Amino acid sequence: MSIIGIAGTAKNTGKTTTLNALLHHAQKLSATIGVTSIGYDGEEIDNITALPKPRIFFHHGMFASTSLSCVPVTGWNIVQRTGITTALGEIVIVRCETPGLLVLAGPNKRHELEIVLQYMHRFGCSTIIVDGSLNRIAPLSVVDTIIFTTGAARTTDISALVGEMKAIEFFFQFGISRQRNNQETSSINVSLSEVKNLTVSSELLTGAIIDAIEVEQLLQQYVEKFHAHHNWNWISINGFITSAGLQTLVEKILLMSGTERPLEIIFSDPIVLLLAGEAQQTKQLLSPLRAQHITISYHKTIQLAAITVNPFYPEYREKTFSPASIDSALLLSTMQRSLRTPVYDIFQTSLPKEIVS
Repeated sequence: MSIIGIAGTAKNTGKTTTLNALLHHAQKLSATIGVTSIGYDGEEIDNITALPKPRIFFHHGMFASTSLSCVPVTGWNIVQRTGITTALGEIVIVRCETPGLLVLAGPNKRHELEIVLQYMHRFGCSTIIVDGSLNRIAPLSVVDTIIFTTGAARTTDISALVGEMKAIEFFFQFGISRQRNNQETSSINVSLSEVKNLTVSSELLTGAIIDAIEVEQLLQQYVEKFHAHHNWNWISINGFITSAGLQTLVEKILLMSGTERPLEIIFSDPIVLLLAGEAQQTKQLLSPLRAQHITISYHKTIQLAAITVNPFYPEYREKTFSPASIDSALLLSTMQRSLRTPVYDIFQTSLPKEIVS
């Protein structure tokens, strides 16, 4: 089973159009597809701008999650009630019997998303697409592949769009760590609830969100142990870390970089770094580590498969929103020239079918 995430950097950046392109490819490949959302997607009218929005079109045999209240009267078969309740009602799994439109409604918590994914897997879905966004990206840590959508609705400043996407791209270039399987490598395990308890184990930091104070306390003791035990050469941070915590982490790690010994910092996945704060600021915080040849890696990697750009944006004028756009050719060419990841104008060029094959 392959899980593909779509993350929009803002509303109206082409997320639904990108999703429809993937569904079109899947239908041609005769793949069994499931689609869920981290929230509510596919409505006819934007509830902020009052402008029309693209709808999500499903083909026969595809599965989706939505709320019980959003299931159309005809054309869809409810195959599973999940017991997951949202503001829109219970989330159900439905199968498309007649090609048509559907509003998606899905869970916004990771453990509930995993339940929906498990149900879809049981119904034979070989590929599942998760519709998300940058401001609700935490559950997307479950995906294998991710596509980002961006454009003028985020900002009409093309250079700013490039800067943000270059920072996001930066987080997805690091590889998977092999230290978990390296029995000769030692590290220390420090419990957040018992800061003074230092023991030899497989991880350094365990638990929930790490704030600056906790990182300061833990790493100060780790610095001392690091210099005393020459075989310790990696730190694993499990869970989320705040921007302040990340800054403290970098400052303390740089104190250890004076030795010839290699040092590796292992995060859970790229989503953790996206959640640590503003992307460009986080990239700037991590850059000194790479300059000191300190390795950054993950316990789980996610492939950044593509970036799609949308020149459209809703322009506010005279107390109402109207459709507007920036130079689409300039937007596309600038992004393609500046990024390593394949960039597509989803309204002009189709996504490669390999993404869903």
